[in-house]
Amino acid sequence: MTSADYVKLFDRKFGADSWAQWTTAAAVYLFRDAAGQVVYVGKAKNLRRRLQTYRNASRKKRHRKQRAIVRAAHTLEIQPQPSEAVALLRENELIRRHRPLFNVEGTYHFLYPAIAVGTHQQRLLLGITTDAEAWQPLNLRFFGVYRSRVRAIEAFDALAALLTVIGHRE
Repeated sequence: MTSADYVKLFDRKFGADSWAQWTTAAAVYLFRDAAGQVVYVGKAKNLRRRLQTYRNASRKKRHRKQRAIVRAAHTLEIQPQPSEAVALLRENELIRRHRPLFNVEGTYHFLYPAIAVGTHQQRLLLGITTDAEAWQPLNLRFFGVYRSRVRAIEAFDALAALLTVIGHRE
């Protein structure tokens, strides 16, 4: 498939003038297959610029995944977000929920840690885990999953150390 044919495929699936309607703000986007299953979830600081990279993906090796996503996708759902930080959290939540075929990172929750925060019996709970489902009875709020275990643990330790300065560690 030539680059021109690929652009035509993208335009046929998602609309030739659709790029003009895309926001330049932060957003989460979901590519769905013909059955409605989510095949990829992404986030963008500038949605229009990000989706243009999918539309203009070349035959280079680094664009192979984008081209595969577009070929597999049937529809594109866009969810505008108030900020890039909120978009990142929403993307992460959607990846964990749908476990899309093309989202490898974050799909396998048991490989990537999440940081949990909550309260229980008037105590602050702070945790790091790769098994969020096991902690659901405590009604914690989870942040992550993070690709680097080392950085996630370092961040967790720094947060715990900070909290000991303003509170009591038990």
